[in-house]
Amino acid sequence: MSKPQYDDAPAGWALTWSAGWPTRHPMKDPSNEPRVTIGNVTVPARFCLLVAPDPKVAGDGVLILLNYLAAIEEIRLTDVTTRGIEVPQALDLLRKERPMEWWKRYAFVRLVFDEPVDDADLTTTMIDAFNVPITQRRKRMTDSHLAKVAEVYRVAWQDGSPPTKAVAAKFSVSHSTAARWVGAARKAGHLGPADSSRGGERPPMKQPTKRGKS
Repeated sequence: MSKPQYDDAPAGWALTWSAGWPTRHPMKDPSNEPRVTIGNVTVPARFCLLVAPDPKVAGDGVLILLNYLAAIEEIRLTDVTTRGIEVPQALDLLRKERPMEWWKRYAFVRLVFDEPVDDADLTTTMIDAFNVPITQRRKRMTDSHLAKVAEVYRVAWQDGSPPTKAVAAKFSVSHSTAARWVGAARKAGHLGPADSSRGGERPPMKQPTKRGKS
């Protein structure tokens, strides 16, 4: 059984995918990029999609490079590099042709089939590549969730580690999202006021001990 071709890219557009981030972390051999399992399929931990839009749409020489990071149960667009066009205009151009999720899925599917696949597993792999969730649903900031955020933050602070970074790593979210959760945890009373400009948690004030009557 031959591998599917997925020839559904926009007409006149050229798309190239590869492991690694060539402009940020050049590698002599992209095949050495660590692999990550998403659902039941495997892809490089870092990969990119180079998009050359139809010159009739964007003009000559325009390039858009999308860098992706495969994390726990999801794939995130980490940054966008362009040539011949500003980043906001490039993103608008991509969205007019396809949803941003489509560009990520296109690169993901192509890279799945760049990995060795047994013919016996090809059908299952194809189904998984098209259907495995690659974008996490936004986590609801429930009271229970904020309590967990506070605990991770507190332990990291006490250990001398960057606490917001620890929250981001624990829950596989961006630093800005982690910071928002930390702020919400403070407002909910799960974390005390910041101890300094670096954040942390101010130790609770000791209550004066009542003396008994002599």
